Amino acid sequence: MAQEHFLNPPMPDVIASWKFYLEQLDIKPGDSVLDVGCNTGDTEHFLISLFPFVNKVVGLDYDENRIAVAKETWESKGKNEKIEFIQGDGSALPFNDNTFDKIICAETLEWIKDPKTAIKEIKRVLKPNGIALIQHTDWDQTVYTTTNIEKTRLIIQSFGDSGPDGIIGRRLLVMCKQVGFNKVSPLVYTMINDKFEEPYYSFKLAKMIKDWLLTKKIINNEELESWISELKEMSLNDEFYFSINRNICVCYK
Repeated sequence: MAQEHFLNPPMPDVIASWKFYLEQLDIKPGDSVLDVGCNTGDTEHFLISLFPFVNKVVGLDYDENRIAVAKETWESKGKNEKIEFIQGDGSALPFNDNTFDKIICAETLEWIKDPKTAIKEIKRVLKPNGIALIQHTDWDQTVYTTTNIEKTRLIIQSFGDSGPDGIIGRRLLVMCKQVGFNKVSPLVYTMINDKFEEPYYSFKLAKMIKDWLLTKKIINNEELESWISELKEMSLNDEFYFSINRNICVCYK
């Protein structure tokens, strides 16, 4: 969800987080940038809008349908020649060694069978003195205000535990160190919302959590609807609070 459809309609809190990520890359004129796990491609267009002086931005995703959507959007936006989308595997990147000046990989490693191999691949295709930013949420660190803390804990834990690796965010630093970058700087970006409504991330995430848990048949619809109704009521009463931590490693080759 970190990379899917955050520009149209715009999600200000997600856009702010992406601006922070990209600023850590210290993007320079003429840089070539790779996005591993580009999803539907909003990141590429946002990056170009912030750094129009880059040479190339390549978005790669394993899912052919997402790449198709990314290409359709790219065409509708005028086919910017600096943007390219490729279907490929993050654990076997289809590029030569030392190809890119900067690389970003956000909310992707959980979905790769061997995430450390993917990080090794990122290091391989990164140029000497290049910078890679690797990010992932640790879903246990999701905070919603609620009067029923037991229910909320159950929902959040069930959501994280039912994915491939919902706590991978806390393991990023160790994995990035183990692959042999010259330097790895850990950061945490905390997103905070005080409203539970469109277009805030807390609202969209709650819907995603509900849909995911219903698909997995873990918690019934009545319990999830009750949870969301309480969050809406707390927001109306100006009692709502949400935060989530984005774990980040800025890696220097």
